[in-house]
Amino acid sequence: MFLDIEKAKYPIKQFITRGIIGIDKNETIKNACKKMTEFGISSLAVLENENIIGFLSKKDVIKGIAEGLSVNAKINKIMSKNLVFCESSVSIGEALEIMANFQVRHILVKEKEEFIGIFSLKDIIDLQKFSLETQISSD
Repeated sequence: MFLDIEKAKYPIKQFITRGIIGIDKNETIKNACKKMTEFGISSLAVLENENIIGFLSKKDVIKGIAEGLSVNAKINKIMSKNLVFCESSVSIGEALEIMANFQVRHILVKEKEEFIGIFSLKDIIDLQKFSLETQISSD
C-alpha cells in the first residue's frame, strides 16, 4: 500500500523540507543547475529583490534546453511563474491533490504569510520508506 488513509490526514508541516533555496531571476540556467547540484535538490525558488516570484525545476531546465535555449540564457525565460503553494496546516492528502491538479512535483508551503519550506513527492517517498522501516522493525 502506498499511503494509508490515516497518514494522508497528517498535516504536511511535519514532513516538509524546511527552508527554501533560491536564485535570482537574472541568473543563468547553467548557474541554476550548479546550485541544484551543489545542494542536491531538483528545484529552486526564483527571487526578485528577495521575494519569490517563480519556481524552477529540473523539468523546466530540460524543457528549456530541449527547446534550444543556451545554458547561458536567463532562468526567467524558463521558470514557472504561477506559484503553487499551500498552508502548512493542510493534510498530506490535500497537498497531493493540489499537486495533482497543477501537475507539479513540488509545492511551496506557507505559514502566516511567509514561505517556510517545500513539500515534494520525495517527501512522500521518505515518509513511505520510514513507514516500511518502522513496520519491519516492529515485526
